[in-house]
Amino acid sequence: MIGIGVNGVSYFTFKIKKLDSVDSTNSYALSNIDTLAHNTFIYADIQTSGRGRLNREWVSDSSKNLYCSVVIKPEGDYRRLPLVNFTQLFCVIFAEVISSYGVTPQIKWPNDILINGKKVVGILSEVSFSGERFNGIVIGVGMNLASDPSEVLDRNQGVTTLLHECGQTVSREEIIKKAALLYDAYYDLFSETGFSAIRESYLKYFPFIGKEVTIENGITNGPGTVVDVSADGELVIDNGSGQLQNIVLGDMVWESFSRV
Repeated sequence: MIGIGVNGVSYFTFKIKKLDSVDSTNSYALSNIDTLAHNTFIYADIQTSGRGRLNREWVSDSSKNLYCSVVIKPEGDYRRLPLVNFTQLFCVIFAEVISSYGVTPQIKWPNDILINGKKVVGILSEVSFSGERFNGIVIGVGMNLASDPSEVLDRNQGVTTLLHECGQTVSREEIIKKAALLYDAYYDLFSETGFSAIRESYLKYFPFIGKEVTIENGITNGPGTVVDVSADGELVIDNGSGQLQNIVLGDMVWESFSRV
């Protein structure tokens, strides 16, 4: 158990659990959620079956990167929680972590963080139920730290590493502790008011307003101009039809970004 506080006074505690190798930290967290404590941060040296949204593969065979999951087991009625916005909360958290190293990240709706247009973080949120019983939320974060950037960069030119962008070697534990402190700072207000609590911070790192993008979700496929991100975290698009569309699910594809 680790405490974070001011002047030696602890006001937030969390647990860090390290695994040598696992299929995926999210899968591990979901399988063991009953025995894992609230605010447990799990990370692994290697994931053998790392995954992102829509079961896309996340290459996870370098122990120099961060493969982490956060177990959140809030008390009270889960239906009052902004479950659909936890991905965006952690986008803000990790964007702010990255900015602390002197680089400017960009959030790409709904779940990626870029540096200079290249992906450095992907986030996956999953909710656990047993029948009608709510068990908790698991937030998976894959972050390319890589002390040797060629391990990631050679595989896909749309990917980068924190070291490559800021010139600093940063430990996984340092990243987790910074993220935990920001999570604590945001959590109470976010739980009460949802995306509106983080919207200003989100938009600070969201450079796509006014940009032409393509939305892919199997329903609304096609180009459009990003107009805004709504108070509920929905992407607002002008597709040229004269009416704005609020996109709840899908991928925002930007021509200068190679998706992985």
